[in-house]
Order: sequence, then C-alpha cells, then structure tokens
Amino acid sequence: MDNYLPNLERTFRGHRGEVFASFFHPGLQQLATGSADGSVMIWNFKTTMRAYRYVGHSDSVFDVAFSPTGALVASCSADCTVKLWVPTVKGECSTIKAHAAAVRAVAFTPDSKAFVTASDDKSVKLWSIATQRFISTYAGHLNWVRSTAVSPDGRLIASGGDDRQVLLFDVNSKASTHNFQDCGDTIRSVAFSPNGHSVAAAGSDHTIKVWDLRTSALLERYDAHEDTVTKISYHPNGSWLVSSSLDGTVKIWDLKEGFLYFTLEGHSGAVHSSTFSPCGSLFCTTGADAGVHVWRSGFDRDNKAKEEGAGTKGKAPPGGVASSPTRTSAERATSSQRVDPTNHVLTPSQLKVNIRKSERSGICGPIKGPPKQRELSPQPTPAFIPREVSPAIQEGSGGALAIAAVAETLESIVRQLDILRRTQEIMETRLVGMEDALRGSQERALERESQLLDRISALTTEVSAMRSSV
Repeated sequence: MDNYLPNLERTFRGHRGEVFASFFHPGLQQLATGSADGSVMIWNFKTTMRAYRYVGHSDSVFDVAFSPTGALVASCSADCTVKLWVPTVKGECSTIKAHAAAVRAVAFTPDSKAFVTASDDKSVKLWSIATQRFISTYAGHLNWVRSTAVSPDGRLIASGGDDRQVLLFDVNSKASTHNFQDCGDTIRSVAFSPNGHSVAAAGSDHTIKVWDLRTSALLERYDAHEDTVTKISYHPNGSWLVSSSLDGTVKIWDLKEGFLYFTLEGHSGAVHSSTFSPCGSLFCTTGADAGVHVWRSGFDRDNKAKEEGAGTKGKAPPGGVASSPTRTSAERATSSQRVDPTNHVLTPSQLKVNIRKSERSGICGPIKGPPKQRELSPQPTPAFIPREVSPAIQEGSGGALAIAAVAETLESIVRQLDILRRTQEIMETRLVGMEDALRGSQERALERESQLLDRISALTTEVSAMRSSV
C-alpha cells in the first residue's frame, strides 16, 4: 500500500538562493537545477560522486533542461543568454546571446538537434545545437513569454505567458495552429501529454487547464491551488500530473478519474518547480527555501489498467477499487469540483525516507504490486522482527533465532547507511561553501594586487616627475 504514497528519497543542499528549476538526466544518473544565485548545479545520484557547481550566468537562472541524449544541459537566465554545458566535472560550456530580454524557459527537441527558448522580448525561438545559431522565430505573443514545451513528436511548440494565451506553432511552417485564450491570468507553465494529444497550462489564476488538440476543446479545469501555479509536469504514462505553487504545496492529480490524489507540504515557502523523472518513479521539487527534494512517487511507468491486464475494465482488483468507464463531456465539465474524498495532506512529519527500498531496487527500480485500496492515510514503516522473539517462534525451528538476529543486523546496517548519507550531504554543503570562500579570497587578492600595481605606477610617475624637475 505504501508504494503508492510519496517518500522523500533525498534532499540536496548547495544553492545560496531560491531554486527555480529542475530536470532529470534521461538515464537518472544526474539531476540539474538552476537558482537565483546564478549557478547551475548537477547533482549525481551515485553517492560516491560529489555535485558539480557551474558558475557563468551573471543573473538568476530561470530554467534548465537535459538533452534527450543526456550529453548536454541547457540553462537560461535573466542575463539574456543560454548556456550549453557538458555535465562533467570540467563543466565546459558555450554561451549564446539568445534574446534581447530575460530568457524564461528552454526545451530540447526530441531528436536532440535543436532547442527552443522563450523570453520577455515576447518571442519564441528555435536554435540549432550543431551550429549554435538561430533557426527561426515564432511570433504571436503580446507580452512576456514565460514557458515553452515541444511535443513528443517534435512537430509542435507550445508557449504561454503574460498575455494570458497559450499558442501552439508548427515547427516547420512557423504558423500558429492553436490559440487558447480562455486563460484567466498569466500562464506560468505549459506541458504536452506524453501521447501528444493534449496540452496543459497553469498559472496565476490558480488553475490547471487541459485542452484536446484534436478538437480544441477544454477537457479539464482544476481549481488547483490557493496561489499561482508555478510548474506542471506529466507522468510518463499520462495518467498523473504534478503541480507546484507559491502557496507552498505540491499536488498530484489523477487525470483518469479527474480528482486530486494527494497533497505534499515539504518546503518552507513557495515551491517553484515540480518535475517527474523519465521513468516516472521519481519526481523533484524545488523552492524558495533553496532546497532540492527528490521524492519516490510510488507510480511505475505502466498505469494501473495495464498492470491488471486486458479484459478487467470495470472490474475491481483484489482489495481495490473498480475502474470507472470513460467520462462524458458533461462529467468532464464538472471535474473541477471533484475532489478525492480520501485525499490527505502529507506534512513533512509524515513523510518517510525509504532507504530500504532504494538500496534494494536502485534509484529508479521497479515498484511492485498495485495498491490494495485508495486510502491515503500515512502508512507505518515495514516492521522488522523484534528483539524479543515470540513464544511461537521459540517453539519453532532452531533457525528462527538466527533469522531474528540477521534482521536486527540488517536494521542496524540500514540506520548506519542513513547516517552516512546524511553526513555526505553535510560534507558536500560544506565543500561548496569552502569553494565559494576560496574563490572570494582569490578575487580579493587579485583586487589588492591590482591596487598595489596602480599605486606603484603612480609612485613611479611621481619619481620620474621629480627627477625631471631636478
């Protein structure tokens, strides 16, 4: 049952300002984040490797993205540039002067040959990675463009911004194919569904809207948060969507049934981003508290219907809930009012760090077994055999005591691993701080050296003047 509740897997600390964006490596080897401190950080999931800190932007980093091959990381900034980084310890990069104003969003095309940028200069642009040159501009927005996305087949570009409209462009013809204007306020995030049949948008009106691209009809409207929705991301199977908000919460939405599945309160302050991993078993949230949280979602890549197999439509799984038939348009129209009656808010005190599971199956390992029922009350951590063996075990085989002893040893090892992991995180944070302090000392030393050279030059000039007068 607890496999279908989120567990806090890891927390990364190292940024000195609000963290605006996150993006998973396609192979789940790394996680990229961008911050108001102007840096891009690459967090390695392998515990033996430390994080990489890339400093190059002169202002806040608004968005980051891994290329589909994982060979590059793109970052965009308020300094009007886009940087392409090689995610290694050297952090080699190239810089593109992309727009005339702040660049708010960046997204790669599925073939890894190009990337798209959105900017406060009201434009959306397509760039070639091979030549690092501009290919085309997509015009139509009347104000800042805050978000962009590329469809799974690479044929469409979606964008949204302060003009309260979502525009879709054909990549090749540059023509606008869709224009959704029934948005209540600024659009902060747009996303294509994994099958490319719909597009979702969210923003300052506190809602999430989903449109069908084949009919241009509004499929869903969720009254999602109590403040601006900052980011939305689809699960790879298309059945779930995660959203983050300035109200400090992260929410998971069941798109098949049309209701809120659960709510997380894991950050102290606004949450700026929420992103599913490529396999869907993890998602990352970042916020104004400079924290980067990686959660195990509890959803595997295949949806529950596939897990139950064909021919079980409308039939309840063992101990579960029967799947509902396809909803009509009238039912969809009222979906914004539907809320899962079993939905609970999970606060930090109720969230578990499931170390045992991560050690067993790896950072993106399979999560076995469907939920027995859709209740979302906090679940206890799986129990180990207690120190005092019950009389039934004592009367059993002689190996029972040995099993209990092994279980105690394993539990102790798990606790020690948890301590080592936390120690490593603290050491990484201190190391980043020492690097920053050393860099600051070097800059001050260079400044003093420059001042001394200027003083020596001035004294030399004075001496030469005195000799000339004599």
